Amino acid sequence: LLEAYRKVEAAFPKPADPSDHWCDYLTPTRLVGAPAGNIIPDKAEMHLSYRFIRPDGDVWIKGFLEKTTGLEVIVPAKCRKPVISDPDNRFVRSLQEAMKRKWSGRDIPITKMSCATDATRYVHLNLPTVIFGATGFGTHARQERVSLQSLVEYTEMFTEYLSGLEY
Repeated sequence: LLEAYRKVEAAFPKPADPSDHWCDYLTPTRLVGAPAGNIIPDKAEMHLSYRFIRPDGDVWIKGFLEKTTGLEVIVPAKCRKPVISDPDNRFVRSLQEAMKRKWSGRDIPITKMSCATDATRYVHLNLPTVIFGATGFGTHARQERVSLQSLVEYTEMFTEYLSGLEY
């Protein structure tokens, strides 16, 4: 199983530019075998986290893994599709302008991010989605922290943004 993953890792497409984060990611997350260290398992499983940007990613990954490894591949029946918001959407633009007013002189780009996000739960509503956050440290770690000053600044910016919205 580990040898199969080495083949997958070697063959998995990599971005031409390493700083480009708008690409597919494949990460091993769990290896399952015997229930105890002194038992030889009948089977072993490797769970992979596949975060994709291609529209057919859920179909593509199954074929890629089977061809690369020769092993049986099971893809969950329901996969999260990538979330892409229109940068020209009026709500996205007005939020960007509110951020520019709050943090004048700071570049506030609209970029893409290919990773898991709760926004995938709302993609069927066809609402614009933006992903950003307060300054923090140790994301998702035991010692995750966030700057209180950053939270205050974001609260002020959101208050201004929401009070200026016209529906």
